[in-house]
Amino acid sequence: MLNLLIITFILECSYFPSYNVYYGVNQKEYEKVDMENAYDINFSIDICYKNLLFINGGINCFFHKKKKKLDFFPDCDMYRIAAGIRYEFMEIGYEHFCYHPVFPFSSGRDWNDEPLINTTILEGGYDKLYLKIEVEYGKN
Repeated sequence: MLNLLIITFILECSYFPSYNVYYGVNQKEYEKVDMENAYDINFSIDICYKNLLFINGGINCFFHKKKKKLDFFPDCDMYRIAAGIRYEFMEIGYEHFCYHPVFPFSSGRDWNDEPLINTTILEGGYDKLYLKIEVEYGKN
């Protein structure tokens, strides 16, 4: 029996013992920020219709420990949405991915009133069209 609609919810929590970010205005002028005890939370959903058409997306909130305390004030949010066709071992789709700092660069300060240089500074994104082939062996 083929299910018409399959919905999958995903919650993922990650811990990064060390993490570093490079940012700058060009290849010669950049700053490296080393962070310890970074962590993130990812909420995602995948909806598949007739095991053929799909749409999925999610948000990933990135945090790091500041001033020797654990808090839940995010530094950066990453967003992803995709749609396409899945058939047997093949997937053809479109994906949009973007990441944005929680505080705009113009604010100059973060949640703890620290200069933004001490936080995760990520801004950007991409769009892509893709073909994915997935083969499994040894599955009953």
